Amino acid sequence: MKQILIVFPLLFSHFSYCPCQMNLTKSKTICEQIIYIDSVEFISNRQYSKQFDSTTNIAKVNSIIKIPLKDTVLVFRDDTTNELFFEYTVVGTTKSWLLMSGRDYNQDYFYLINMITGKTDTLIGYPLIFHNILLCIEGDYADSTKFIELWKIEDDKVQLIRKFSLRYCNIYMIGEIYLKDKFLYMQYNETKYLKIKI
Repeated sequence: MKQILIVFPLLFSHFSYCPCQMNLTKSKTICEQIIYIDSVEFISNRQYSKQFDSTTNIAKVNSIIKIPLKDTVLVFRDDTTNELFFEYTVVGTTKSWLLMSGRDYNQDYFYLINMITGKTDTLIGYPLIFHNILLCIEGDYADSTKFIELWKIEDDKVQLIRKFSLRYCNIYMIGEIYLKDKFLYMQYNETKYLKIKI
């Protein structure tokens, strides 16, 4: 008999999504790794991310999303009250992974669910897929320079391999961003470009 696990919004709202807590020293050293480039190099290396497949048979019924796993069922239930409003959406799948989003009045949340084990990781933003790496950027709700996360997917495991912010490097207004080979390329402050070895 399958067990049913009900997922409550507040559980994810306060979920600690970074197992490698970043400190001030790490933030400063990231500035030393920046290589400033021109638009020609940025455009010539441009890569486009793969998208999650939005065709899935998992759908919301009466404000409830049920995700069948091997031995259990994950249940995501919307809260439509004014005080605790929280709404879930199925975004899509890639291989054995399901991407869910949740939102309240202030921001969006993203959850990567292993469809075999049910293990759920909270991402800092919508994930862009570059081969086996997920690139996530913190949403526009952030008051300061956004955090960036890199997750590595291997078989049925996902691991946070890097998290950093460029706020100590005077890097603001992050625009287009992509991964190629061992580098993260970024457009920032509208007309400037950089790359960082990852």
